Amino acid sequence: MRSAEIKAWLQAHPEVQHFVILDDQYASEFRAQFSGKFVLTSGYLQNDSLAAGGI
Repeated sequence: MRSAEIKAWLQAHPEVQHFVILDDQYASEFRAQFSGKFVLTSGYLQNDSLAAGGI
């Protein structure tokens, strides 16, 4: 589970107090574990932006 990986990383880095998770998948998993810290993105738009040199 990706949320378990993120949770483990955060526990290993207690200096991180503020974070946001950006992902184009796993919405229900992240919303359940990281309420208010998850933004669902569109992989389609991300790929278009990269191809166009937008990022």
